Amino acid sequence: MTDSQLFQLMGVVYTAAGLGMLINPDYYKKIVDSFDNNPALIYITSLIMIVAGFVLVTFHNVWVAGWPVIITIVGYAILIKAVAILLFPRELMKFSKELARKVKNIRLYAVIALAVGLGLAYLGFVK
Repeated sequence: MTDSQLFQLMGVVYTAAGLGMLINPDYYKKIVDSFDNNPALIYITSLIMIVAGFVLVTFHNVWVAGWPVIITIVGYAILIKAVAILLFPRELMKFSKELARKVKNIRLYAVIALAVGLGLAYLGFVK
């Protein structure tokens, strides 16, 4: 995949997630709760995240002074988060539940995800 395609993919995912959290904050609170009650889901999701992070880091390990470095940083962030979830699932789920406890917190994260998504989409579709 090209840098533009990766930015497009990440932009669409973050934008959709941000809009979803803004439109249905209670639904996203339920998602966090369902993860807490389903250790197998946490495990499988972590493995998928490790694969995604590993692929980004392996095939796009670009450290340049420019926008493509964002893709590499996201890849490392995904990989590190996935490994952390496998090592400390209870602690990270407790932290996530606390963050998702209030609707206003979810709306804040929704706005952040939306802004990041629109920025990435801009880099992929326009720039």
